[in-house]
Amino acid sequence: MNGRRYVADGNRVIVTALFVLLLGGSTFAQWNQWGGPNRDFKADTTGLAESWPEMGPKTIWSRSLGEGNSSIVVNEGRIFTMYRSGDEEVVIALDRDSGKTVWEHRYPAAMLESIETRYGKGPHATPALHDGRVYALGVNGLLHCLDQETGKVVWSHDLVKEYSAKPPEHGFASSPIVYKKTLIASVGGKGVGMMAFDLASGKIAWKKNDFENVYSSPIIIDLDGEDQVVLLTDREIVGADPNNGKVKWRREHVNQWKTNISTPVWGKDNLLYVTSGGDAGAFMLKLSREGTKTNVEEVWANRKFGIGQSNVIRVGDYLYGCAGHGRNSFLAAADAKTGEFAWKEQGFTKGQIVHADGKFIVVDDSGLVTLATAKPEAFTKRSAAKMLDKESWTVPTVVGKKLFLRDTEKIMALDIG
Repeated sequence: MNGRRYVADGNRVIVTALFVLLLGGSTFAQWNQWGGPNRDFKADTTGLAESWPEMGPKTIWSRSLGEGNSSIVVNEGRIFTMYRSGDEEVVIALDRDSGKTVWEHRYPAAMLESIETRYGKGPHATPALHDGRVYALGVNGLLHCLDQETGKVVWSHDLVKEYSAKPPEHGFASSPIVYKKTLIASVGGKGVGMMAFDLASGKIAWKKNDFENVYSSPIIIDLDGEDQVVLLTDREIVGADPNNGKVKWRREHVNQWKTNISTPVWGKDNLLYVTSGGDAGAFMLKLSREGTKTNVEEVWANRKFGIGQSNVIRVGDYLYGCAGHGRNSFLAAADAKTGEFAWKEQGFTKGQIVHADGKFIVVDDSGLVTLATAKPEAFTKRSAAKMLDKESWTVPTVVGKKLFLRDTEKIMALDIG
């Protein structure tokens, strides 16, 4: 049944009821891109369990997959992600309820000699779903638009061969974003720092800037009624017009490795949180507009809350994320207005987090999955269980009452209702 047709016909009540039944939660529970519907790692769902059994949530299904860090996106009964099989990359669609393969699109992707593989061969970026299509970027810069129903190629580009893009040291990892009728991607290289492709045809809508692509994914912000695409490059944070790529503002942000990874966090109060590992730390910017000009003011800077390889979530006036290194890693809450810590909780190494139904789910790189209530006043661990066997750097996905996880060998769905 095609929900879009019913909406077009005006039968919104029928569609709403249908989607609620299918998803077991909110009608906005589809996870269509990196970071979820709003790219903020928050799931709009209710009715989740307050705690889990000692062995963890009930496993709905679990199966082998393959190497990769791409997170899991979900739409209308199917889940999509990417993995590596030998010298091929694979975009895969699975049945959401059983984990069975619906289709796979495989393509040759032997690692480029310039890409360092000691931290894995990828793929690293997360596909984007839009209007019946899947947009997937591989570790070598191979960009595919696939039919969501069949997996057939609609259009494709080799960003390195066609546009002389410069791959980051560890390969392409920035997840592209849909804006209006275009797909915006951090490409990297002279004149192709950012590119936008027509969603339908794959033709270039615009290409702009010389900055180099690293690993952070762009976001779209609404600055007092004006859309901007914000991207953390190898050495700066920039805001640009998503309609043509023209830079409107920029600020330096670089660490000793030139590895900016974490996605910036935008607040409705026009505060933009920017973070990186190493000596760069974190800072908060206040953006404002004067006509066509964007003003940028630093509110605070704090090296102690620098987050290198994990995501950050803002809830209310507080930021939550996993900072530190190795045994000194911790999950923390920091005041978005001042950067001051409210609390720190030790024992979370490179933890990836998602927020759903007033709770946080944290997956650290060892495969330990923790359910917690985290508020400015206190951190309360409710349950924890080791659910993954291999190293996992993949952000968890929550849709309805299902939690989707993966490591470098398997993928699984858990019942958290």
